Amino acid sequence: MTLTPDVSVLGSAVAGASVAYGLTAKGARVVLVERDRRDARSDTCNSAGQARVHDSDPARARPAALAFDTFAPWPDAFGGNCGFRRTGHAFLASTEGAAQLANDVGWLAELGADVATMSPPEFTDIHPCLELTDAAAVAYEPGGGYADPVRATLALRAAAQAGLPCPLRSFR
Repeated sequence: MTLTPDVSVLGSAVAGASVAYGLTAKGARVVLVERDRRDARSDTCNSAGQARVHDSDPARARPAALAFDTFAPWPDAFGGNCGFRRTGHAFLASTEGAAQLANDVGWLAELGADVATMSPPEFTDIHPCLELTDAAAVAYEPGGGYADPVRATLALRAAAQAGLPCPLRSFR
């Protein structure tokens, strides 16, 4: 007997695996489609794996804010280990970019991001080994860090195949 998927997801790296997982958690039958096996992890393998909400584009920051809290409890939520390490995330701005940075921090905080604007001296009190002479302002997200994108991809694929329920908050 042949099963017909409800949805075909193009691309099986971390973005495709995440979409497949979200759809299967909602009960859809999903197939991941990859053009070439060698492409399955190309962008994901080259990713720095930054785990943060901070972005200057609300279209990217909103989904990041909704999903961010899944990194720390990843093993319980998805199984496997995404290699998440909480190191904090800082975004530096010059004098010309300081007002825009403060504006971004404002709406990021409204999304629920734990982010604050700091002066360079305030930030170097926390991280004394840094030299920030050319920075005028710092947006600091203490909960940020990094994860292993390949491990995250494999865990999401496995969770999709297992039909695990989705722990993520949904868009409204």
